[in-house]
Formats: sequence, structure tokens, C-alpha cells
Amino acid sequence: MAFRPPCSLLPLCVSALLALSPPAAGAARAQPPEIRIEAGADVLVLDRSAIADAEIPAGYTAYVSGAEDVVPLLIRFTPDVSAALEALTARHIGKTIFILIDGALVSQPVVREAVDTGGIIITNLDRAVAEGVLAAVRRAPVTGQ
Repeated sequence: MAFRPPCSLLPLCVSALLALSPPAAGAARAQPPEIRIEAGADVLVLDRSAIADAEIPAGYTAYVSGAEDVVPLLIRFTPDVSAALEALTARHIGKTIFILIDGALVSQPVVREAVDTGGIIITNLDRAVAEGVLAAVRRAPVTGQ
């Protein structure tokens, strides 16, 4: 089944996106990033085992005019996490959720519909940060495999 971008997250993924600072030149991540999706008291904390894959989709352009060296980051989750994300977003339709990477806010979209696509796209993320996340996700061992 092909990944379908979550339309409910795209409209406002443009907000607050450059909060992360890129890693210093030559710096390597010691561990994979922690990704948190928060909606009130509902919180999903996602480690490497929750992520099926991540990529910077080819052919995307920045949504913010004048933004330099920013890219979208597509993160696909495992089936269990996808179901949890769908349930969380179903409970919060019309409300803002917060997406954080290593504690830094990277997006605050308003949920328009339950996200049943198996993943999210974080738009306008600093390229160095996105590439750091990709490198850590691909380098880290997945628990139980």
C-alpha cells in the first residue's frame, strides 16, 4: 500500500518549523531522536522501534517563500503506532496537536481528520536537522530485530 500524505496535518505543518538548530559540523547523534506527538493529556512518545522509515521526499519545495535550505521530512510508523496515531487524532479533531523532535517544537497542526495514513510529513524543517534525524533513524538498531 502506497503512503498517502496525511492531509489533516499538511495545512498547518508550516508553523514553528525552524525551532531546531542544525547539528554542529561533523557532530554525530549518539542516539535516535525522540519524537513526541502531544494533544492535551494524550501523548505518543516514539522511539526508533516506532519508525518504519523516514525520508526527505524528492520533488518537494519549501512552502514558506524566502525560506532557504528547508525540506519536508516524511516519517512512516509501524502498524501499532499508526493505529495509536489514528486514535489520538480522532479524539482531537479541530484541535491543535504538537509535534516535537528531541524536545523542540517542529510543528503544531490543527487536526482536520483522523490521520489514517501510517505517517506524518513535517514541512519546512531545516535540511541539516532533517538529515540528522534520517541518519540517526537509519543507523540505530530496531529493538527486537
